[in-house]
Amino acid sequence: MISATLADHPARAEAARDAALDQRIVASTETKRNMGSFFRAVETACLRRSDDPAVIFCSRDHETSALAYRSMTFTSLLRRSDTFAEQLVRLGIRPKSTVAFSVHPTSGYAELLFALFRIGSVPVFIDATMDLSGMSACMSECAPTHLIGDSHFVNHYMKHRGSLSAVEGIIEVSSREDDVVLRFERPEPLAVEAGLPPDSGFEEEDPLCIFYTTGSTGIPKGVVWTNEILLQHLRIQEKLYGSGDDHIDLVTFPFFMLTALAQGRTCVLPPVDFSSPAAFDPSVLVEVMNTTRATYCFASPVVWHNIIDFCRRRGTRIPGLRYTTSAGATVPLKTVRGLVDVAPNAKVCVPFGATEAILPISTIDAVEICEETWQETDAGKGICLGRPVPGLTVSVIPIVDHPISTLDEATVLNAGQVGELIVKGPTVTTRYHRRPEATRRAKIHETLPDGRVDVWHRLGDAGYIDSKGRVWYCGRITFGIEVDGAWYFPDQVEAVFNAALDVYRTAATTFERDGSTAIALAVQKEREGACSNDVIYAKIIDISKKYGFPIEAVYFYDDAFPVDPRHNVKIERDRIRQHISRTSGTAVRDHRLFVMTRCAGERDKTKGPIL
Repeated sequence: MISATLADHPARAEAARDAALDQRIVASTETKRNMGSFFRAVETACLRRSDDPAVIFCSRDHETSALAYRSMTFTSLLRRSDTFAEQLVRLGIRPKSTVAFSVHPTSGYAELLFALFRIGSVPVFIDATMDLSGMSACMSECAPTHLIGDSHFVNHYMKHRGSLSAVEGIIEVSSREDDVVLRFERPEPLAVEAGLPPDSGFEEEDPLCIFYTTGSTGIPKGVVWTNEILLQHLRIQEKLYGSGDDHIDLVTFPFFMLTALAQGRTCVLPPVDFSSPAAFDPSVLVEVMNTTRATYCFASPVVWHNIIDFCRRRGTRIPGLRYTTSAGATVPLKTVRGLVDVAPNAKVCVPFGATEAILPISTIDAVEICEETWQETDAGKGICLGRPVPGLTVSVIPIVDHPISTLDEATVLNAGQVGELIVKGPTVTTRYHRRPEATRRAKIHETLPDGRVDVWHRLGDAGYIDSKGRVWYCGRITFGIEVDGAWYFPDQVEAVFNAALDVYRTAATTFERDGSTAIALAVQKEREGACSNDVIYAKIIDISKKYGFPIEAVYFYDDAFPVDPRHNVKIERDRIRQHISRTSGTAVRDHRLFVMTRCAGERDKTKGPIL
């Protein structure tokens, strides 16, 4: 293997290179490119905003804790992307090459991805938090020709390369002052010169990138996002949150930086570990938002929870925000109300989406939640996700555990009937990467009167549509619990207890007792000031009787619930179930596990599920 740094190789003179890049930029405005290229949208935004800041980098002095800022203009972003594209072509990356990608957002993340899009190669996003088995499955499945990553990702690959798919070239990315350095390993010498490929071959349905699901309900699956899907996503985002060049986005989820830049929005990168949202320092985020006058921020519910808690304790607010959004798991009412309080000038929105149907599928704002839907949620009717965004259609079909080839094979349920949510529209993906069986189980085809075929995606979520056309969510179907012939879905049940108890949150899972299945409710208490376990347990008994929930065990968690690695908020209920089973004996003695007494060994069957 040859190992070197790109800077060590002869390059054209700086002035000549800049002149060539200038020529290419000018030519792009005179020669019509295929409008199906996502990179075309990026380039158009860069040319329009030119010397305006594209990315504001924030760093923190570890000794003084002072924050410092530097910026990169849209012109610099485009030039650096073209420069990286030339270097990556010299390293053997070609159109349609599959490239495993895991880079820190401050280490050339956007420029490198735009370079890959410019070439026409297909980046495969690998979560830095993915375990070895998940990474091995993803790498074997996507079979990348190259790997681009920071030292953590590269070292992880090198350590386990014997059990991972082999690649032709490894490119390690690191930051050095204000620059990005690419170090590479490949079996053949570096090409001295290699021009960029023509960009006329992009098609709307060509894969733009592959994004893996979290794997929270199974093995991660590679979702194929096309150029057209991302372009449609841009149009929906602009309709919902505006398209003005004065927008400044605080970035907490790196991928959304790409679509923001393609809209010409300035992005702010705070000094945080993007792989651990729950560990973000809320004081830093608030200071960065207020200093940069951020107008928009998407964040996981756990991030907003911590920001709200900080703002209330410090008596501060974030007045510059115009829009706040949150997703990744259900957003509690207290978080929605808290955002209204700490971001008084913002429209607080809660969008719903999936990796297979890029955010948003539907959306609802704080006004509708606080004035109309929260009472229903607190009564166990589920969580309202709002109305589908223009262009997308959501329907409900009966819950079945087998593939459905065509919509004619399913019955579309009426308003108020609970079933599986399905969605179709321009931002809905049509397949998984190299997973034909998973595609067959998740996709439904509908032939329209004019002969066109629409593809519906089965979301795997239980829910219904109300008489006003709003989508309601009850929980993941795979976590549904059947007791005495009735089904109970976790989020629907948990919402009742979350509203009524003085706790942070609850989690409903299964509990095996005397050969039958019951519901166990796990409780994560607030950090401070929570009631005693006995008091909370007594309230849970009363609520269970009132709503007819067959809860037969209550478990008080010593620590935070186990959650997904991506958003740090989606509860991993299987791990909770296993933990309860493993520690039940000790937990009873420590007063952390309460098992309810049955009357004559029978449950009260006079009440069933709420829905």
